[in-house]
Amino acid sequence: MNKYLVVDYRIAAKYKSNIFDKNFKWPVSHSFYDDTFRIFYNWIYDLPSIIGKNEKLKLIFELVELNLLEYLGNFFGSLVDVNISKKEKLKLAYDKNHSIYSMILNDNFYENHEDKDYKEYLRNFTDNFLSTTNIIKNKISDFRINKEENIFFIRKNDLLSELMKNQGTYFRIQKKSLENYRSNNKVDNDIKNLGYLITEKFINVCKSREIHVSKNLNLFLSKKINNMLINAYSDFNYQETLTPNTNSILLTGSGGDYITRLASLHFFKNGNKVIRMTHGGDSVFFNDPSWATIELPFITEYISYGIESSKINTKKINNHLKKRNNPNKIQSFAGGSKFHEKILDQITYEPNKEIKNITIINASFGDKNRAIPNIKIHDVIYYEWQLRLSKSLTNLGYNTIAKRHPKGQSTNDYLFKDIVLTEKLSENMSATNVYTDVYIFDIFGGAFIEALCTLKPIIFIEMPNRLLNKKTKDILKKSVRIISARYNDNNLIEIDFNELFNSINNSVNINERLRLVSDFITSRNYTKKY
Repeated sequence: MNKYLVVDYRIAAKYKSNIFDKNFKWPVSHSFYDDTFRIFYNWIYDLPSIIGKNEKLKLIFELVELNLLEYLGNFFGSLVDVNISKKEKLKLAYDKNHSIYSMILNDNFYENHEDKDYKEYLRNFTDNFLSTTNIIKNKISDFRINKEENIFFIRKNDLLSELMKNQGTYFRIQKKSLENYRSNNKVDNDIKNLGYLITEKFINVCKSREIHVSKNLNLFLSKKINNMLINAYSDFNYQETLTPNTNSILLTGSGGDYITRLASLHFFKNGNKVIRMTHGGDSVFFNDPSWATIELPFITEYISYGIESSKINTKKINNHLKKRNNPNKIQSFAGGSKFHEKILDQITYEPNKEIKNITIINASFGDKNRAIPNIKIHDVIYYEWQLRLSKSLTNLGYNTIAKRHPKGQSTNDYLFKDIVLTEKLSENMSATNVYTDVYIFDIFGGAFIEALCTLKPIIFIEMPNRLLNKKTKDILKKSVRIISARYNDNNLIEIDFNELFNSINNSVNINERLRLVSDFITSRNYTKKY
């Protein structure tokens, strides 16, 4: 397999014994993906200052900004893979259903590739939505209280549910109405000019790093970017046709969903409160470039978990508003997570317990979603690293459990079955507490926050592409063992395994762990209920 560049983790899993030998290396540092796309990312972030005083255009851009970045990030990651395979004279091994690779390699770009993925997304969305609706109905039935006509919600999460004392009304934007309105809308030149600027900058960033962009790809991306902006322009106009809900409140979960941002825009523009709730609670420990783009559009209040989390987010919010010269005010509060309080209440602390079972929490595999810059590394590099990590611990005689992300790609496929004792494909974090003696993480998300509340020993491997804030790292160190990872000369993840092995039997500073959980997760200064 040394004549191939395998870019799909499923292919890598199938042929891992042939691919991941002692000569395996990645042709380019992962920092090349992050650092190059970060140039474009930073430029996009400053784009509102280029737009100037056109407030409507700024709002339209902010509505679709995240979608543009995610789409172009996915395309950029694939472009780099294709580019290095050609430079190194390697044949690209990829999933034939991955339309982006196929289009780039064949220099043949069609919208129907995207339509196929979109229809599949809609089918999955419908199934997930119906499932979620049933869950919401069950939760609502437990309230047994009267519905409030001025309280609306969308994209419900745990913290949102905890802050609702009333049933509220699910705010719905009909997809068919939205699409019909798009087909009958005219577009002004400002939108086209903005699309041109974004396309040119993306192409120039690629060319500056000798990443080839064909004429056909240039035209395709130009059309795609313009269509995304035109749709956002139309959707902005559409939401203005909706009947304003005066003196109302919209409660929302994370802003990562386009329809959630559109609903938020509608309420926000009509002078209503828009209150967004954190999801996961991990972002306060990092300087993720995407956080403000996801969470802050069109809101008046942001609710974190704990008080220290709220303080950190207050600084992030103020910095964001200042950098974008945004006159709006966003208040930051701590809701305090009852979900995590319950975990803590049910735990029996067991100091100095013999370590037998080590649960390794895997990050989700992104597949087409590359999560750059500075969130996740390439799927294949990550898979190779996870194999080495799991094998090293299994060889020491520990019972190793690979806990897969339940919502990631290929959650029904065993990827570590012959390396670990047990591989959990779709198990919730709450179930792991029964058998786990030590947790090992290399991704810091909602599962990590849950693990903190179990009071069990945790080893966090800090990946080089996503570094902790210095302040929060110093706090975490008091009750969590942190091991730094780096890229080696083969552009693979490397750690000091002796440091890892010596950390396994470290005890937890229980007082510091309880303080951490209280300060960042369960403390509250927001007592309102809606």
